[in-house]
Amino acid sequence: MKKYNLEQLTENQVLDFLSSKPISRVQIAKFCAATNDFNPLFLDHHFANEAGFGGNLVPGNFILALCEDYLHHILHIESITELSVTFEKLVWPGEEIQCQAQVITIDKKAKRLELHIKAQNHSKEIILQGTAICVLE
Repeated sequence: MKKYNLEQLTENQVLDFLSSKPISRVQIAKFCAATNDFNPLFLDHHFANEAGFGGNLVPGNFILALCEDYLHHILHIESITELSVTFEKLVWPGEEIQCQAQVITIDKKAKRLELHIKAQNHSKEIILQGTAICVLE
């Protein structure tokens, strides 16, 4: 995957996407432990099924973390100073997620980018979308 620097970016440019591997229940359990979020909808298949979800859900913040990881893979980021997203669909274990970003504005002097970010499933349904403000190295 190409890693972009500031000189290679233009406004409205759509950046390369990154697809995840299928999300496993083990990844979910580790993420829940790391974030101290033991919601039974994420960890207890029976509970989530009884609640009408048909099984465990993937935490929304797990998808957000995939998007943040994606940004670090494609850009030489010093920091992400702002991140504002809307969660639009639920995600279940086994799904593969594709993250992508589009450059909205560039401030070359401040090395600052505003990006539109999104995550979608294999059916191209938007799961999460929003904006990120990044400062590049």
